[in-house]
Amino acid sequence: MTRFTVAVGVATVAAFAAGAAFVVAPTRPPSAPTVPLASGVSGSTTQSAGWGLAAAGLALGAHVGLAAAWRVRATATRAEGGGKAYKETPADERLFEQVYLQYTSEYMKGPMYWHPDKMQGFAPDYPGRP
Repeated sequence: MTRFTVAVGVATVAAFAAGAAFVVAPTRPPSAPTVPLASGVSGSTTQSAGWGLAAAGLALGAHVGLAAAWRVRATATRAEGGGKAYKETPADERLFEQVYLQYTSEYMKGPMYWHPDKMQGFAPDYPGRP
């Protein structure tokens, strides 16, 4: 069996365990009676433990599945001979220079005009202005 098959199997078991923890209610009653907390709110740790186990199983299953998918993708890329390296062409360089020069010239122009309505907030108060 391949590693991918084992990883998918483990992820499937973890997902079913998490699903069972969400669906199946605890069959035994809490072993210890609930004791009021200092704030006066009573709570039970055994009832919330089922949800915590379910959340942990779900998170574990998701992470195992994502790790298996990433591993398969990395192996497939490596088998193809790796990705093609990017090589900048003169056209790319000219385009970058054109966009960069246009952006900087627009940035240096600043705001086209000043108007009191463009100030921030309602009745803005700036330091040094009465």
